[in-house]
Amino acid sequence: MSSDPGQAPLRAAIVGLGAISFEHIEKLQLLDEVRIAGVCDLDATVTKAVCERYGIGPAFTDFDRMLAEAQPDVVHVLTPPQSHRPLAIAALEAGSHVLVEKPIAPTAEDYAAMRDAARSADRHLVENYNWRQAAVVRRAVELQRSGAIGDVVHVEVVFGGILSGGGGPVSDRDVVHFSHALPGGALQNFASHPVSIALSFMDDVVGVSTMRRRLDPAMQSEDELRALIAGERTSGLVSVTRHAEPPAFLLRVSGTEGAIEADIYNDRLYVAGPGGGLAKVVNGMRQGLNLIGGTAGLFAKTLTSRLDHFEGLENLLEGLYGAVRDGGEPPVTGAEMDAVNDVMFKVFSSEGQL
Repeated sequence: MSSDPGQAPLRAAIVGLGAISFEHIEKLQLLDEVRIAGVCDLDATVTKAVCERYGIGPAFTDFDRMLAEAQPDVVHVLTPPQSHRPLAIAALEAGSHVLVEKPIAPTAEDYAAMRDAARSADRHLVENYNWRQAAVVRRAVELQRSGAIGDVVHVEVVFGGILSGGGGPVSDRDVVHFSHALPGGALQNFASHPVSIALSFMDDVVGVSTMRRRLDPAMQSEDELRALIAGERTSGLVSVTRHAEPPAFLLRVSGTEGAIEADIYNDRLYVAGPGGGLAKVVNGMRQGLNLIGGTAGLFAKTLTSRLDHFEGLENLLEGLYGAVRDGGEPPVTGAEMDAVNDVMFKVFSSEGQL
């Protein structure tokens, strides 16, 4: 977003100052037309420390007071999912647009209440699908929609190595992470990322079949998910696993005239024709330059060790605040959230787990 000296900056507010809030704050501070007008957490020590660290404020421990005094244009709800519904609805009813961390809600009823409140208030409600907004995924979607691989037949997304990492917060056996209390356990805290990516390439979903299980008996909830998603003419397979090493986030889209493969973590994109082999140029030289540019960008990032796993959050925030400013469509639409959450709730209400 380019700065316009004739317009006042949009006012952002944040509730919930866990680790993910640091990413939101840092990305917001890159946007010239946005000012952080308030941060809120139940812990006054935390709010003070965050304000001092980032040079922002004021700090609040009362959410309603922050809404009244900061009058934010956009509220970032970054608390555990079980508290999203009342906080998001309060912000919407106060006139703010709302960005909510994934998963947006633990149940379909909670999600519907938030969605209906946004419609009644005529405000944007956006769930954070930051990996769907990563540049390599955006390029893959553009290629598919340009006809580069013909009609989509099947999509596979593998999200491997999550819930591990040598004693991370989700694996901590002494301090139980909030995600284990979700209806789908810790897997529900991660699955919206691969589901949102898979559905970007599929037609309307007509069915979902799920396998969930716990391979590590020491885990507080299940650690393996396979979800087969049936579209009208396409199919998708989403895998979320703790046990595949090294950690990887991989996408393959198979079409009638070729395939797209993406290594999402490492920002690499490949396109193959019907016979496989080398990447092919699609839609003339301009597309070829786009592919070369992507490779050059990866090379530069690799040399400097600056691969940013929250690049997609920056893209999402730029699009959301641009939509708030200009009255356009946000990068994550209501229809997209409906589709993703319909699959999510079917996956985590399935009785067919092992």
